[in-house]
Amino acid sequence: MGFRGRTRRRQTWVALLVLLTTTASSALATTPAQKRQIARSEYEQAERMREALNGRPEKERTRVAYGRVIEAFKKVYRTSPTSTKADASVVAVAELLAEEGRKYLDEKLLKESIAQYEFLRKEYPGSKFRVDAL
Repeated sequence: MGFRGRTRRRQTWVALLVLLTTTASSALATTPAQKRQIARSEYEQAERMREALNGRPEKERTRVAYGRVIEAFKKVYRTSPTSTKADASVVAVAELLAEEGRKYLDEKLLKESIAQYEFLRKEYPGSKFRVDAL
């Protein structure tokens, strides 16, 4: 194997090690309270992303842009399902999926939106958003 092959393989292993280390440390080194704080910060970031998306003319809103904002909101309730922002994040995902589904006439996205509302009703029955989810 040549020099380039060894260097490329070494770079791959280093990248993998860094990824595993950061993922493991964030998953193991955080308490529930820390996870809730992280979720609040992620929610604020997702809201800024949503504002930026909504600030664009509708014609300039791409599927990729919608996907990034949706994933940012999903990260909130995946990080801390008990966060005070978890249910609001589920609603934001549902709304964004519905908006994207209408924009692109995509029935699959509209069904995913409905599934998010059902998820909200099942996982967060005490949510102030539960009535709207119906």
